Amino acid sequence: MNEKQSYFYELYELMLKKNPATFASIMKNELSYLSRDYADKKVFISNKAEISCESSSRGGVFAFLHFGNFFLSGAALCQKLKINYTAVASLVNMQFMKDEEISFWRDVHEKAGNCYSEKLFFTSNYPKKMINWLLAGNYLGVAMDVAEEGKNNKRTEFEFLGKKVFLQTSPARLARITKKPLFPMNILYCPLSRKHKLFLGKPVIVHDEVDASKAIVEEIEKEIKGREYQFFHDIHKTFHEPSR
Repeated sequence: MNEKQSYFYELYELMLKKNPATFASIMKNELSYLSRDYADKKVFISNKAEISCESSSRGGVFAFLHFGNFFLSGAALCQKLKINYTAVASLVNMQFMKDEEISFWRDVHEKAGNCYSEKLFFTSNYPKKMINWLLAGNYLGVAMDVAEEGKNNKRTEFEFLGKKVFLQTSPARLARITKKPLFPMNILYCPLSRKHKLFLGKPVIVHDEVDASKAIVEEIEKEIKGREYQFFHDIHKTFHEPSR
């Protein structure tokens, strides 16, 4: 299949069939190129003005879902906005993967650490490290849709895309503890341009963790509705109960 044929195949699979397997293949291929240079060429950021450049008010938590090329988000934030950013990842489920998958995700984690401002934090790390990172005026990406096998992660009920889902409020909790703003973040792949739009919503000051998380979920929902094929997992199936 030549480049032109590949392009029209992707348009058909994504825009007409909305095939999640096709998107997963595209994302996996892109992750092999994860770098600041790649983000510079491939990502457009909307709502740049929401991120403060004042040193006195710098720092915040980006709450996101595993949607689109979420690892590319951080590379774009570092390259295009010149902010100090890293994210929280999990190693727990890797114990259930095949060796080939483990190797792939370890490589992705290494690439992310190389193009972010700091190596990734992991859910197994002591939370104080993440808190200190935020208090120092840096930015941290934290996913709300995290399910770790064997761990009883507390989750809260939200209405999302017409169904109930149970998601973590840990991004809001970190923002409240550190008194930093909470931002909704979402990256969307455009099959026509083969590029990505990174959406950064208005900052939320967290007084109540559930209310703040609800506002984040509502903002993200507006951006991704109709493009559910770009989810990393079936969010309603995976997160249909409070914990697992």
